[in-house]
Amino acid sequence: MAKIPATRIRTEYKEGVLNNRLIAGNPLRKEVLASTAGHTIELAHFAPHQRFALDLWRRNEFGTTAWRVIVGRTIAPGEYGQKLPGVHPAAVPLMDVSGATRARAALRWLRDKSDEIDELTEAELVSADMFFNNAPMKRIRTYITAQGGA
Repeated sequence: MAKIPATRIRTEYKEGVLNNRLIAGNPLRKEVLASTAGHTIELAHFAPHQRFALDLWRRNEFGTTAWRVIVGRTIAPGEYGQKLPGVHPAAVPLMDVSGATRARAALRWLRDKSDEIDELTEAELVSADMFFNNAPMKRIRTYITAQGGA
């Protein structure tokens, strides 16, 4: 039986400092690489052409320094993809939103869609990407408030 080449996604949690987590997708398997009090590293293995969503957050003593939400599609051998944080070898980004307020809004949008990530069309994801990356900040804040956030 031939082995299915898998895209590997590394997630990491470090209490109060880092939270790179998989928020949607159905990996073939997951493994814990390291786990100590307040620090966990996991590896999720995905078959080709599967969708996933990542929430990548980092802070320092002054607050949030980076926040990014990515929805991607894994690739098969021979296909081209883009290098994404924690994703090996690469994937096709379908939605990529950066910045604390914009990422928070994208997370709220994905919150109710995480179970149906495979049913979302690429047009819906591109439209969401365009909105969350390009809408005026006032409109993004209004969206967050309307979704029940602060």
